[in-house]
Amino acid sequence: MEILFINPWDPSRPKGPNLFKSLVSSADDLICRSLAAAIPKNHSITFVDELLEDIDYDSDVDLVALTTFTQVIDRAYEFRKRGKKVVIGGWHVTALPEEGIQHADSIVIGEGEYTFPQLIKDLENNQLKQFYEQEEPVDLDSIPLLSKEEFNKYASGSFLKNIQVSKGCPVGCNFCSISNRKNGHIHRTKSVENVIQEIKNMPQKMIGFADPSLTINPKYTKQLFKEMKGLNKKFGGEGNANVLAKDDELLKLAAEAEGVLDGT
Repeated sequence: MEILFINPWDPSRPKGPNLFKSLVSSADDLICRSLAAAIPKNHSITFVDELLEDIDYDSDVDLVALTTFTQVIDRAYEFRKRGKKVVIGGWHVTALPEEGIQHADSIVIGEGEYTFPQLIKDLENNQLKQFYEQEEPVDLDSIPLLSKEEFNKYASGSFLKNIQVSKGCPVGCNFCSISNRKNGHIHRTKSVENVIQEIKNMPQKMIGFADPSLTINPKYTKQLFKEMKGLNKKFGGEGNANVLAKDDELLKLAAEAEGVLDGT
């Protein structure tokens, strides 16, 4: 099956490649890479970041998949008019699935690493459902790692690339979209061994950690930074200010691994 994965363009922003856009689009292929790793290898995914390049609407694909934030949702809702099968996931339709299904053939609610492969299987069997919602939290080590070649195939061109080594946050802030979605309060980490291999498979020298916080499990993070030392990668990530203010060892290990942590 041929799948076109699109990061939709925000019409309020001018199109075309430049240094700033390449930087800000660096995170936008993270979901595509995660889902590409989760589906069987007999399916093919093409990734297009619409901010940086045009879409070939005449391409012969079986499914158009989009992940969305609210600021681009109007653009995402236009794609079914093109006559293609469309599935939409992401923060906006997770919060408003009944709205989303008016503009798509199927909606993925919440985490998609388990449900998206099932969606693909159902589509092959002409049994596509309107809604897919994952019941159990994702085991991050259950998702295969992309090879160096696959990483380059599913990654938009930029000198900084985001990865995610954990999901969920147990803090439970009432305004937080992470804590307030299904399984969002359950903190899970990928094994340090797999994270190091994933980093080695990335050609980029600059890495952004897309995790809600790298200080939820300081013991895990310290071990990760120890293993990252000598990889010749620079990185940045988020951490809880109350932890960073007290844990000098964590800050020291981050610096030795050529990274910085922003307290929130």
